[in-house]
Amino acid sequence: MEAPRAPVPDQPAPTGRNRAVDEPYSVELRCSPDGPGLVVAARAQARLDGHPGVVSIHSAHLDSDGRGSVQLGWAGSTLTGLIARRGASCGGLAGADVAQIGVEVASVLADAHGMRPPLVHGAIDHTVIRLDRWGKTRLDAFGAGCHGHLTATPPDDVNALLCMLHRLLRTDQHESDGKVRQFLSRATAATAGGALGARELAQALSTLSWQGHGFLPPGSSAVSSTGTEAGAADRVNGHSTCLTAEDRTAILGDELQPTPGCELPKGFVPLRRLARGGHGDVWLARDHLLARDVVVKQYRNNDALERELRALGHLDGHRASVERYLFAHGSAPAPPAIVLGWCEGGALASDHPWSPTELAHLGAQVADALGVLHGRGLVHGDIKPQNLLADRWGAVRLADFSVTGADGARGSPECSPRHAPPEQLDGGALTPAADLAALAATLYHLGEGYPPLERGDGTEALVARRLSGVKPALPQSMASLPGLSTWVMAQLSPDPCDRPNGGAAVAAATLRALVRPTPCHLNDNDAPAHPTGHGQVDLRARLATKRFAWPTLPRSGTALTALGSLVASLLLASVLVSRAWAGPSPAPPELSDPQTRAGLRAAMALPPPDPLSESRPTDASLSAAPSGSAVLRVTGRFEGRPWLVRRDDFAVTEGLVDDRPFAFGVVGPKGSIAGPTHSALIRSNQASLRLPPGERSDGAAVTSCVRVIGIDLPDDPSPALCWSR
Repeated sequence: MEAPRAPVPDQPAPTGRNRAVDEPYSVELRCSPDGPGLVVAARAQARLDGHPGVVSIHSAHLDSDGRGSVQLGWAGSTLTGLIARRGASCGGLAGADVAQIGVEVASVLADAHGMRPPLVHGAIDHTVIRLDRWGKTRLDAFGAGCHGHLTATPPDDVNALLCMLHRLLRTDQHESDGKVRQFLSRATAATAGGALGARELAQALSTLSWQGHGFLPPGSSAVSSTGTEAGAADRVNGHSTCLTAEDRTAILGDELQPTPGCELPKGFVPLRRLARGGHGDVWLARDHLLARDVVVKQYRNNDALERELRALGHLDGHRASVERYLFAHGSAPAPPAIVLGWCEGGALASDHPWSPTELAHLGAQVADALGVLHGRGLVHGDIKPQNLLADRWGAVRLADFSVTGADGARGSPECSPRHAPPEQLDGGALTPAADLAALAATLYHLGEGYPPLERGDGTEALVARRLSGVKPALPQSMASLPGLSTWVMAQLSPDPCDRPNGGAAVAAATLRALVRPTPCHLNDNDAPAHPTGHGQVDLRARLATKRFAWPTLPRSGTALTALGSLVASLLLASVLVSRAWAGPSPAPPELSDPQTRAGLRAAMALPPPDPLSESRPTDASLSAAPSGSAVLRVTGRFEGRPWLVRRDDFAVTEGLVDDRPFAFGVVGPKGSIAGPTHSALIRSNQASLRLPPGERSDGAAVTSCVRVIGIDLPDDPSPALCWSR
């Protein structure tokens, strides 16, 4: 039985609406009497779940009679519709537009072909290219090219893309389009021999789009070398990536039954609890019908639910926001829930210092999403590293809109006191300026390894300093990009009237200008080194190393970066020139030597450990007493040298240990959290340390974990040792 190709009309009518909020939440619904065939095609596209260049699959449903339906995110018109609206007089698209479309589609294909097993589209043409509400290209209809015994390969996709780009070019001869046409002809010839893969094509088209001239002269290595997709073609050639009828029965046959005793929406199986808070529980769950992991966020508070739905509706499809797939109204015993895309990279962490250019890219992307919210009269209200999530495609996603409120409304007391501005901590009205100040505090935290005004003496002392108007020290991590440092310090001004007032859109443009050269400045060596095609910050290298190590940036030259920094600095200086600063900020506690400073910073920057870890390091041991205290002993590589201890305390609720600590830091001589001060340094003649039990004001049980850091080995801490009170 053939899997029918789902029709993609010129302008599909959006169906569905989020009735809980004012903003319509448009979706696209596809139905078929061949339910298994439709769902199998959707499952193929769901392998690229969360990709910014792919139409998102929200949910799938199979009836007992074999009929099926698939709900997709509303992705706008197809290229067919765009060309038709331009009219016959235009005769197609300009060369620059064709090159940009090629970059974005080739980038998607490169990621799809790089999967194991490779995912091949098999039906590339202008009817499967969509233009979403944000003006971005999205590829649709993966799995629609399955036709029984026929087998498509990655080179087939590349060749089909090149043929489509040829057809999209304007028919009349424009001088500016000649080089694009010439490049496409040479690339087609190279593809015929299997030498040009999707990744190389994306690189070449990216350079063509930026520079306006051909990237592949005769003999170019990008044409003559073998691409990664060529090897992928060998692995799938002769073996269809589509599923047979027997495969469908085996995969889908037993997935219509509800999960007994499960409180999640029907069709989702819980894997583990990610968080538990006042608004409800957050679960990592498995959507078996689409064979993917998702996040199910349950709500006990209807106000928080409505706030989240309203914000997600406004940001529907935005590449800097978490993806909303499904809203389940809930029926006993399951509470109402939202099904979201799973960002497997987790929250951004400061365990490895972020470079200034990385922070500028990150800030611009988040500011773009904030600009959308602010334009709809909403304020996020809780910008912090924990609410910025990294997905597997290298994008940063803004999350957790449960405290989002209207511009001018009273701020929520649930915001992060370590990042919120003084007016929000003081109970004042929410404003867009508060979001930008919190964003600046977040960038400061990621760059320095600790939030502004953090001295290691607790949150209450930090809040007191912020409310009293103390200004943070200049971020040393941003010294090489003074424009970024200037923007961050301006946004961290205690008085909102002293901050730049251009809004999120101006903030995004300012931050982006610091690191992105303009095409008129490019030369032959300025090709973007890592094109993603989607204007995204690419975090995949950091995800691969678990330390979020960034890829290199375009080779734009230090002169251009310095020029961008100077321009941004002058713009911000013009806002601040008439304002008197209260003087230099109090410096952090002075440390005696660089080695001690490095050890303290490394200890404070460690990410939270796994509180369920049962590691048994050879160079440290822990003995727990019935009273809840413990004794830590160091041996091996830590003997005879100064050392530090990083401690994390986790709450235990109903037998479940939270995966985020409620308190953490470097411990002092008495074993309690003391912060990054000299008193935390344990001398070389001390081989043990008594640790008191963890305590919470509500009397809840506590699980504590400690790690040992040698002063001369700051990048090699011991595994975590955990015990419970």
